[in-house]
Amino acid sequence: VFLAAASQRTKHARIGHGIVNLPPNINHPARVAERIATLDLVSNGRCDYGFGAGATETELGGFHVPQEEKKQMMLEAARQTVEMMVQEPYSGYQGKYFSMPARNVLPKPLQQPHPPLWMACSNRTSIAQAAKLGVGALTFSFVGPEQAKQYRDLYYETLEKECEPLGYAVNPQFAIACPFLIMKDDAKALALG
Repeated sequence: VFLAAASQRTKHARIGHGIVNLPPNINHPARVAERIATLDLVSNGRCDYGFGAGATETELGGFHVPQEEKKQMMLEAARQTVEMMVQEPYSGYQGKYFSMPARNVLPKPLQQPHPPLWMACSNRTSIAQAAKLGVGALTFSFVGPEQAKQYRDLYYETLEKECEPLGYAVNPQFAIACPFLIMKDDAKALALG
């Protein structure tokens, strides 16, 4: 709801999920495809689609998502979400973690073949996985500048040599989100680092 509201108050800013937890027990792929396509339409083609597996027991436990299977669940759902946005009608799917009969999943996104894909990354392994999948790597500033450069270099080297796209278009972007604080007291803000 917030992103839809933001899309109506901006004209040029990219609008995106950073991220949708994709294990199907948490978010069914058909509902995700509908949400992303709708946001893409109401934003006039400015939606970016970020997905991830989730990390903590707090995120996953209430939905009965086992830690050891969360990544496989995410990948199965990510592939099918893309297919739901592209295929007309969607051919259906019988998988390990969810199944869905053939039907036309509507609406379809404005951006063709689909909005840019991003994956949440928290370490070297997931950054390399994003590159192999041809999706943007969305990570956080939990490392210093030198290690961030190493992560970026790893991403682009892997993308060049090992990319087998998850979607119909490659999103060759590497992003690091940096937190910031706004406080009235400069001394307190600096003390918090």
